[in-house]
Amino acid sequence: MSQNTAIEAPRYGYVYGLTFSASSGTTLLVGVGQATDSNNIINLPLTTATTLNTAVNGANGLDTGTLAVSSSYYVFVIGSSTNAAPTATLLSLSSTAPLLPKGYDSFRRIGSIITNSGGGLNNIYMFGNNSHRIYFYDFADSFSFTTTTGYVAKSFTSFVPATAQIIKFNYLYTPATAGNSVLVRTTGSSSVGNISITGNVAAQVTAGIADFNTNTSQSLDFKFTSGSDAFTMLVIGFEEFI
Repeated sequence: MSQNTAIEAPRYGYVYGLTFSASSGTTLLVGVGQATDSNNIINLPLTTATTLNTAVNGANGLDTGTLAVSSSYYVFVIGSSTNAAPTATLLSLSSTAPLLPKGYDSFRRIGSIITNSGGGLNNIYMFGNNSHRIYFYDFADSFSFTTTTGYVAKSFTSFVPATAQIIKFNYLYTPATAGNSVLVRTTGSSSVGNISITGNVAAQVTAGIADFNTNTSQSLDFKFTSGSDAFTMLVIGFEEFI
């Protein structure tokens, strides 16, 4: 049984390990590690890899209810400041106030995940030994665009949580004319374009990988040189700071 220990000089925001993966649609496997709780008072060590089962409510499960479709969920490590309960994991719709099981009074968010249209967890793998968390999907859903010469917003809320700061993409761009480009910016920005992708040869596909900054709207604006250009993006993951 892992216990929670007070630390004399806690480091604000400290987290080590506690990475996770989801591949079954109903469970998460959370690796060993530790983190200071959200109040920066106690240490929450998870000493063995733990399966979080979304089919149950409570410790090592969903905090309440059942999984909603196409929704952002947040993963926590939880514990007791009085060692009344062992360190465990928890999944919640809330990123800041999970419903804690009896005996628990401390928590720390360690990551995020999205459910799919069928109500299961999207298959995902997370990396990072600190507050910077990087996520990759083991699938990629594509988005085709109606190319326009004015900025048009595209929402990605079905693929990245509200806490994400960066959306990760593969893209395929086919310019109608050599030198055409697509401008991408965070929705709400007044900039000309945070990133510009240029196609150097007419009708030839330009392929690449890009990271785009986003905000809590999880939306990006796209603008094309020509309405005859073709553009497809594949969401492959996201990044956040917890």
